[in-house]
Amino acid sequence: MRATLIKTDGPWLEATVDTEFGTFFAMDCITCDEHAVPAPNKEFEAELTATILSEPAWDEIFNSNPEKLIGLVQRTGWQYFGYGRIDSIRPTVTDCGILKVEGAISTNDERVIGSDVRVPIDRLELNKI
Repeated sequence: MRATLIKTDGPWLEATVDTEFGTFFAMDCITCDEHAVPAPNKEFEAELTATILSEPAWDEIFNSNPEKLIGLVQRTGWQYFGYGRIDSIRPTVTDCGILKVEGAISTNDERVIGSDVRVPIDRLELNKI
């Protein structure tokens, strides 16, 4: 996706990035390499990835998206809720539109494919492609 770096507090700290999907706050994984730093207010190819530190309760995942939303909603800082649909298992992948979240839950039950879910993202990360 195309993105513009608006602000960063430095490598591995919070960055603000504008994308076609909106403005996001994410961990800056790009300015640690001085050759990869995008020019101010210039678009670059970026990727947002998600880190999930713990597996939430199934009820929380499967009962929190009755509206069948797709996208990210900020909780605080770089923490978000990812709303989307489970695309596959082994590993479990949730399509949240702007990114695919892998490993929010662990299951071998194929009946969950197509379920509309909400997964907690503990850290959204900004990477340059």
